[in-house]
Amino acid sequence: MRSFSINARLTRLEAIVPTLATREDLARLDGRLTERMTSLEGKLTTLVHQELKAMSWRLITWNTGVLVASFAGVFFIARHVS
Repeated sequence: MRSFSINARLTRLEAIVPTLATREDLARLDGRLTERMTSLEGKLTTLVHQELKAMSWRLITWNTGVLVASFAGVFFIARHVS
C-alpha cells in the first residue's frame, strides 16, 4: 500500500476542489435542463400530432380507394358476367 504524506494529500485535494460544482451551479444546471426538456417535449408533441394526422389521412384515402375499386369490381361482375 502506498503511503502519502499529509502535505501530498492536501495538495491533491486543493487541486481538485476548484473543479467541483457547487449547489448553486447544480441548481442553475437543473433549471436550464428543465427549460430545455419542456421546450423539446412541446416540439415533440407537436411533431407527433402532425405525423399522426398525416398518416390518418393517408389511411383514410387508401381505404376509400380500395372500397371504391372493390365496389366497382363487384358492380362490373354483377352487370356484365352472366
